Amino acid sequence: VGNVPDDDDDEQDFGNLPLPPLPPGISLPPPPPPGVVLEDDITVDDTADDQTSVELVEDADTPSPSDFQSQWEKRRASDPSLA
Repeated sequence: VGNVPDDDDDEQDFGNLPLPPLPPGISLPPPPPPGVVLEDDITVDDTADDQTSVELVEDADTPSPSDFQSQWEKRRASDPSLA
C-alpha cells in the first residue's frame, strides 16, 4: 500500500514534464517564413486564400513574397500531400 502514492506521484510528475525528444527519423515541419501565411493557405479554400494572402503580404512589404509563393505553389502542385 505504501507504494501506491509513489506511483501516483510518478504519473503526475510525468504529465508535467516537457514533451520527450522526437525519435530519430521523425522531424517537425519547418516553421513558415515570416510574412507568409502558410497555415491559413492550406486550411482555407486554396484559390480564394492564395489571392488574399498575397495581397496581405504585399501590403506588409515583406521581401520577395511572390517568389516564395510561386515556389510553394509548385511544391504543392507536385506533392498532393501538401495541399
